[in-house]
Amino acid sequence: MHNRLGPYLIDEQIGRGGMGIVYSAHHEDSAEKVAIKVLPGGFSTDESFRVRFESEIDALKHLNHPNIVQIHGFGEQDGELFYVMEFIEGRSLYHIIKHDGALHWQDVMRFSISICKALKHAHDRGIIHRDIKPANLLLTTEGDAKLLDFGIAKLYGSNNLTADHAIVGTADYMAPEQTEGARPSANSDLFSLSSSMYAALCGKPPFSAPNVPAIIHKVRFEEPVRIGKRVDDLPVDVDHLIHSGLVKDPAKRIPTAMAMMHQMQAILDGFKQLMPRQTPGIELLTSDPTTEVLPEVSQDHSKSLDDQTVTGDYDSPPQQFDETITTSTGPTTSPTGESERRTHYTEVDMDASLESESVDADKAGAVLAIILLLIMVSGLAYGVWYQLRPLDSNQLITEIEATSSQNEKLRLMSEFISRFPEHEKAAAIESVFHRLKAQDELQRFRKRVLNSKITTGLSANELRIREIWKSEDTAEKRIGSLLGFTLMGESGSLIPPLAQQLIDELQAEEDQRRSQIQTQISDQIKQLQAMLKTDPEKAQQVISGLIKAYGDLAWLDDEMNTLREMAE
Repeated sequence: MHNRLGPYLIDEQIGRGGMGIVYSAHHEDSAEKVAIKVLPGGFSTDESFRVRFESEIDALKHLNHPNIVQIHGFGEQDGELFYVMEFIEGRSLYHIIKHDGALHWQDVMRFSISICKALKHAHDRGIIHRDIKPANLLLTTEGDAKLLDFGIAKLYGSNNLTADHAIVGTADYMAPEQTEGARPSANSDLFSLSSSMYAALCGKPPFSAPNVPAIIHKVRFEEPVRIGKRVDDLPVDVDHLIHSGLVKDPAKRIPTAMAMMHQMQAILDGFKQLMPRQTPGIELLTSDPTTEVLPEVSQDHSKSLDDQTVTGDYDSPPQQFDETITTSTGPTTSPTGESERRTHYTEVDMDASLESESVDADKAGAVLAIILLLIMVSGLAYGVWYQLRPLDSNQLITEIEATSSQNEKLRLMSEFISRFPEHEKAAAIESVFHRLKAQDELQRFRKRVLNSKITTGLSANELRIREIWKSEDTAEKRIGSLLGFTLMGESGSLIPPLAQQLIDELQAEEDQRRSQIQTQISDQIKQLQAMLKTDPEKAQQVISGLIKAYGDLAWLDDEMNTLREMAE
């Protein structure tokens, strides 16, 4: 064990993982407490890694944000590279889930808002995290959240330091494009954050399997179970938010961390007005906070959250790193055989790195304040004019067509019908008005019927519809159970249209599932055709397994017939 690293005196070892050892330490002069991560000795002998290490750590000095664990400096001593971080008293999200269980959705929204602020700060500077997961999300004793190991996953991503075709990131939470070896983007971080939120809400990640290849297959080709199906009484808006963050296509996900943050804040604000929460927040520490900072754990990231063991709170490297590189506690030897013992320490000067940004920000802030003031004055003037102006029939029609708010559209249509009943478009507008009003009533009825918190005032049929919708049965079985309700009820009853709406949604979900399975099996058939030439015995085993699993499904007849021909 080291006694000191740079200007820091070592206190104790607080974490160990595949990518090094973490110590708590204090500055010899100021006594400031820090965490120091020492990388395995094998890294320092690779000159390209050493250059990237200093370059990447230097780039991270631009990340100066209260929700990002701060890098204080980096160095090399006795042939070992290390970097120094601020010491955080708290627990990782992984540790909280593992020991305390799933979190309340409001707590998940609150800490995720903090993480989104951190991601916006980094993404605005062109820095992608690449490995967001519960083990890298630290919840502090002050009730805030901090993001750990920014950019470190990128550091380990060189082909000469990982196994062939290795993927940098933790399989349970990585985005589909990362599993394909594509360049990660800001959207990749949002996918991983959505996966971590999913795990926080129900106790396990959205994609789990016994091994890494199976997890990656699910991430790429399968849709996760909606979080609303796993968590009782979860608001629909929370379910939709997380689902939109787990979309396979990066271009169709929530676009930015700021957009995600605004959606979560809107959800919290809406529920705060309806029913302020009285329950306490997340319990971050046990009675002895010093024992909860960095527990000793193993390196296995390949299992689901329920079973996996993850490296300590400050120590969460990518799991696919080449295990042949070992930790060295003594001097390393260069390729020529000569022993090298380099010693240096570089402190990150945050003030200097941010000085130019601060000056530009002050100027931009002044200009922005003037622009916002002008916008506010203009908006106020426009609002007064808008409220007082008399609208003729053509102006009303224009407003009706332009607004995207259904409530506003209904209000304008009602005004048009009452003021201009003889207009040539009055009948058409009235027809649309009644249709939209019926849709609005149906949506209100749907929310009431499907809301588990409402237990009184519902008929037996309405309760049965809720039971069918919330059940874990297949979409096909639930569709069959709902069909009878489409012919039920008196004239004007909302039960038949609600049942039909739910059937349409389930059918669309089932069609999408079948299409994905067909595509997946078609791709496997192509691979098996090639495998028959190189490893026919293994190919036949896979063919037999696919036929056994899917052979009785009529909608896969074409694919199954092709497999049966290949089996002959």
